[in-house]
Amino acid sequence: PSQAHDYVFGWTICNDVSARQRQRERSQMGQPYAYAKNLSTFAPMGPWIVTKKELPDPRNLKMDVRINGKVTRSGTTAKMIFDPYQVLAYCSDYTPMQAGDIISLGTFAGDKEIRAGDTVELEIEKIGILRNKVVAAKAAWPNFTEDKPTGPLVKENAR
Repeated sequence: PSQAHDYVFGWTICNDVSARQRQRERSQMGQPYAYAKNLSTFAPMGPWIVTKKELPDPRNLKMDVRINGKVTRSGTTAKMIFDPYQVLAYCSDYTPMQAGDIISLGTFAGDKEIRAGDTVELEIEKIGILRNKVVAAKAAWPNFTEDKPTGPLVKENAR
């Protein structure tokens, strides 16, 4: 961890989206929760990269998550479960890290349900605001625990 800073290019925002229903299904099968995170549109990033020269230490920045303008999570990066440098050191123990690799650290607890049509904003002080519109899946994914389609990855019905 004490050397990890030397290997960081910079910082950005990643919307670490999860399909919670799929996560529960896969959990019942004894599979890791990552199956609910690795879908083609589930990790939008940006709006840019702030280099470590511009932001040498990201460990105490204000963070907000908004859904349709309503703050659903608020806090600071100091309250994250894991220190980014410890995570990089840990990951490099079991994965060959390459230039351009990205590690997403997640957020803290709060309202996490999103629906088609919602606008999700993630804001981190000194980095910016990542804003994305939620779009429903075009087709259902199979529910392997029940051998039938589960439904869209994002619920379409109104709140």
